[in-house]
Amino acid sequence: MFYVLTLLTIFSFIRQRKKILKEKINLVIFIFLSTAGIAMGIIHSIYPYMPSLAGALEKYMK
Repeated sequence: MFYVLTLLTIFSFIRQRKKILKEKINLVIFIFLSTAGIAMGIIHSIYPYMPSLAGALEKYMK
């Protein structure tokens, strides 16, 4: 799944490069969200049974 996300990110950048590069904020947001998604994919592939944020909040809210 990590490889699919990476390929889709590259493909979407190629297709939308004019819109992304038109304004600086678009580029910053695209890079931030892409990096966050790829980082979450790496973390999930290393440790797939990591507790979710919802599970952690539920544990501490009781």
